Amino acid sequence: ITGNTENKYAITSADQDGNYTLEAVPSEASRLLTTSDKSDAVSVSYIATVQLAKPIITFSNNEITWTDVVNADTYQLYKDGVALDVTSTSPYAISSAVQNGKYYLVAKSSVAPLIYEDSENSDEIDVIFVDVI
Repeated sequence: ITGNTENKYAITSADQDGNYTLEAVPSEASRLLTTSDKSDAVSVSYIATVQLAKPIITFSNNEITWTDVVNADTYQLYKDGVALDVTSTSPYAISSAVQNGKYYLVAKSSVAPLIYEDSENSDEIDVIFVDVI
């Protein structure tokens, strides 16, 4: 790979697997600098990303609950299409009618975001607070 002036290079397919070295080459305008020694080789293997499973979300007894998704460690909750809290545990309490709306959830992996893609949106549910007397 020549001509890359970024400090990163994306491996986008298994065709790019192999050993890589790095050397810094000064621009043609620089007369004082010389090309660096090559770095030690680094072996690189492409790992395809995997989409996390779609969470199953339910509402009952003023709580939104969901199934844990394998390899997900956080869940982004949305109300009427607007991102709310990021949480790692179910349930999510609904404490007033102000929270009524349409909710869905996305499973995420903050531990390995380069391996696991966010899930697709859960099915949307209608949430209506029930005041318990």
